[in-house]
Amino acid sequence: MNLCSAAFAVVLHIGSFHTEPGFDNSNYGVGLQCRLNQSWSLETGVYNNSHSRTSAYIGGEYRYTFSNEWAIGFAGGIASNYPRGSEFAGLIPIAGITAHTPQWNGFGASAIFGPKVYKDGSHVFHFMITKEL
Repeated sequence: MNLCSAAFAVVLHIGSFHTEPGFDNSNYGVGLQCRLNQSWSLETGVYNNSHSRTSAYIGGEYRYTFSNEWAIGFAGGIASNYPRGSEFAGLIPIAGITAHTPQWNGFGASAIFGPKVYKDGSHVFHFMITKEL
């Protein structure tokens, strides 16, 4: 049985906008997405986090597709290498509301709004491009 029977996609993380000053918006990275079906997907990858450190992440998403393949959803998971006291070794929960454009020749664009998840953090809008394989 192929778990990712719907599709695989490469995810290119292209940047972010933080609502608080002092965070790195150059959050470039790459991930691999496994579409389980039209609604559910799993994803893992690496990116340059808001503290200019490399983070790994793993998570899942539920999305609702409506008019002309536009979609909204909710994503959640964990990411590594965020501040924990004076060191950068901590895992943090990641969660957010997602929005997706229709695909054009296998390419699509996505955004996620993530709320602040730790005291000295920031709300963030993160932007991605996907390419179905």
